[in-house]
Amino acid sequence: MPFLCPLFLAIQCRMNYLLTIFIESLFFVSLKLFTVESLSGISGISCKSNLSPACWSQAARIDVDCFLFDEEDVMSWVSIDYDKCTNCCICVLRCERCFTQKKDTVTAQADENCCNLCGHCVSLCPTGAIVHHKMDMGNFPGIDEPITYKTEQFIQFIRERRSHRHFTKKNIPRNLLEQLIDAVRYAPTGSNDQNVEIMIVENPERIRRLSELTVDYFDRVGAAYAEQLERIHKGDEEIPQNLSLMEKFVRYRERMLLARGKGLDAIFYNAPAVIIFHSTIYGTTAKDNCVIASTTMGLLARTMGLETTYIGLLEIAARSYQPLIEELSLPKGNRVFSVLIAGYPKLRYLRTVDRRPIKTRWE
Repeated sequence: MPFLCPLFLAIQCRMNYLLTIFIESLFFVSLKLFTVESLSGISGISCKSNLSPACWSQAARIDVDCFLFDEEDVMSWVSIDYDKCTNCCICVLRCERCFTQKKDTVTAQADENCCNLCGHCVSLCPTGAIVHHKMDMGNFPGIDEPITYKTEQFIQFIRERRSHRHFTKKNIPRNLLEQLIDAVRYAPTGSNDQNVEIMIVENPERIRRLSELTVDYFDRVGAAYAEQLERIHKGDEEIPQNLSLMEKFVRYRERMLLARGKGLDAIFYNAPAVIIFHSTIYGTTAKDNCVIASTTMGLLARTMGLETTYIGLLEIAARSYQPLIEELSLPKGNRVFSVLIAGYPKLRYLRTVDRRPIKTRWE
């Protein structure tokens, strides 16, 4: 009968409400048991008894039966195990933004507004009392004796590095490439952004395609500069400030087209691996981060019997040449900032080489 419809609807709504209450009750009990076992004694958690359950929609706190979590505590990325803490305050000295000393107790409050995930607080703590919940706590191996190098030997290692463009046909084992990539993540980045990304190209056809597109770019730009230089030499145009750059691009074009005519790889020199470092263009130090990463990789590669060379030509072309940009297919907002080629060298250099002294000003 029509008058029964509202009644059935009311009964159904009531049953749904009771079912919801039942499910939430089970969740509250489970959370309470979890809290007792795992959160007692750890900073960042406040436990208060004899409190009635509060509504989950309250933004300031989450009150579960006999335990209340303050919003400030829940949001902290760092906690302190007070059973281990000796109040040495090294963490406070290193990071006053996230750690505070109140009387005889150190408290931690870390979030995106003050913590950049450097991990120094964990690394410095002598008793291992600090836990960073945004980082892999299993990836903080202890340092028994810091590794040291004799200065002269390290300088010699740097001086022996050469830019290699002749490689054997031997491919680089995947495990070595993976080791290089893993080590590079520990290279420093501005504001600890950790936003360097790497593309490793090993497919010969793909390498050839990237090389050809780079040559195409310099062919077009070099030809345009050659015409402009001719007008300048005739006196039809004023000498621009970038004259030396224009002349350099013209020479690049001539060399690349000559190599292409001989069937040579004018960009990557038939290297078995092309390593492209890219990052978001919205970072504060994107170029620096990628260059530091590529330099770190280049030096580490030498310990594996590998050699590398920086390839700035691809980076230049990838800034504006649309066919190359599409071929690279980087994530939106990313740009190439450094490029290496790597492989097993054919040549063995017998001497280090001379370089001009660095111009230095002391103040």
